[in-house]
Amino acid sequence: GWCHVVCALYIPEVSFGSINSMEPIILKKVPQDRYNKLCYICEEQGRANKATSGACMQCNYKSGCKQHFHVTWSVCFACSSNHYKLN
Repeated sequence: GWCHVVCALYIPEVSFGSINSMEPIILKKVPQDRYNKLCYICEEQGRANKATSGACMQCNYKSGCKQHFHVTWSVCFACSSNHYKLN
């Protein structure tokens, strides 16, 4: 498999073979459960076919939030400022 570098930086189970070159990206410790989650932002953006591709993170912005999302969306929407409120 492969992984975006930004995803590798935020998904705790991902590691780099070399931190200097940031490669190879090692995915063997990523639990299958991360790949089984639906990205709610993909679904809201009309990209339901992408909602299940790749690993997802669970929101930790506010207590009790159970939303899952792809790390790349957090970069796009700057999650901490609006908790992914999409207009």
